[in-house]
Amino acid sequence: KKLKTKPKVSTIVSSFKKLSKLHEMLLVEGMGGIMTPILNDYYITNLIKEMKIPAVIVTRSKIGTVNHTIMTVKMCEKYKITIKGIIINDFDSGYTIIDLTKDLQNLTGIKVLCSIAFIKDMSDASLNLIFKNNIDFKSLLNYILKILNLFAPPTLLNCAISKIILENVLFSFDKSNVFLSNSMFSDMPIQLFSLTV
Repeated sequence: KKLKTKPKVSTIVSSFKKLSKLHEMLLVEGMGGIMTPILNDYYITNLIKEMKIPAVIVTRSKIGTVNHTIMTVKMCEKYKITIKGIIINDFDSGYTIIDLTKDLQNLTGIKVLCSIAFIKDMSDASLNLIFKNNIDFKSLLNYILKILNLFAPPTLLNCAISKIILENVLFSFDKSNVFLSNSMFSDMPIQLFSLTV
């Protein structure tokens, strides 16, 4: 209303379909919660259903988040929207991540995929240190090898590709290197809708 413009849902959906054909992976960022109105009688739930994609719920760590997250899960269930998991955006004081993860998983039955800590310093040096301290690169490499082995038997080529990906992730935290690694999985389109709680 403040912008004095009416969103054109048909344009949003047709643009999404075009982008889906051009890219292997899409992350559609939601605007607000699951019941945020886009039009008078058209909500985020309607958009997710029309796009035919699952959702990832992004929640906070402050007090009250359990209630909001449960309500979001219940609305997704009501509208038959598949939930791929929950991500905890840990920039508030409130719950400890360990307790919140346990509570959310027990109360919703949905897996908490990870928590993302608040990062004040976004410099390359700071991010490099954060990644080195928080990412288990050995497990990451094993995961990549496991995925490669699903599509082809283990070969020296698969191992070499995994080594290149790991080196890109380990030594160059440029996002393009990480995203380039996904091009190997062209027959595995990944499309998710991110819901903020």
